[in-house]
Amino acid sequence: MKFKASHLGTAALISFSLSSHAATVIDNVDAGFTDHEANGYEQTTTAGKGFNGSVIVSPFVIDAPNTYLSWTFTGLDTTQVYDVAATWNLVYPGGNHTAAANYQIIGSTSIDVTVSHKLASTDDYVEADENNEDFNFEILGQVMPDANGTIVLELRDEDGLGLESPVADAALVNAVPEPSSALLLVAGGLLAIGRRKR
Repeated sequence: MKFKASHLGTAALISFSLSSHAATVIDNVDAGFTDHEANGYEQTTTAGKGFNGSVIVSPFVIDAPNTYLSWTFTGLDTTQVYDVAATWNLVYPGGNHTAAANYQIIGSTSIDVTVSHKLASTDDYVEADENNEDFNFEILGQVMPDANGTIVLELRDEDGLGLESPVADAALVNAVPEPSSALLLVAGGLLAIGRRKR
């Protein structure tokens, strides 16, 4: 897993990427992913696309507040701040992806964020799937886990039309490096670059 140096606060001036410890990834076919079908609607799982070869693409605007998808991360350090990120690709480039993909991050606090699934996810994190294909994960926010060490990411589509589809694929959490640790990583990277130039 790679993450951008821009995640390192004062180290943001460094332009290269640094390796971190492994993020925890939950795909749309993994334990921890739940399809909450309040009205019994059918999702469409598209094979051959998305992280690990599948992705859910379907309008689920019907009863949107109660019909949603979720990724649940457990066993996390309750004293740590985590990046929460998701990946979605343009299954139908130029097609009917929603501009109102509504995520909610639930941990010790809750964060609401709306992103456009008409645009591909940015490369805040890059993760290789089981087929060794790289996928970009876009950071949606940062939160600490709740008292039980859990962070939940929920996805709803509330565009009011049901004509455009959100893309539900994989999500991840990753502990944010402490500033001192980040500076040590940067110093080590600079030292390695200096040695290579000699």
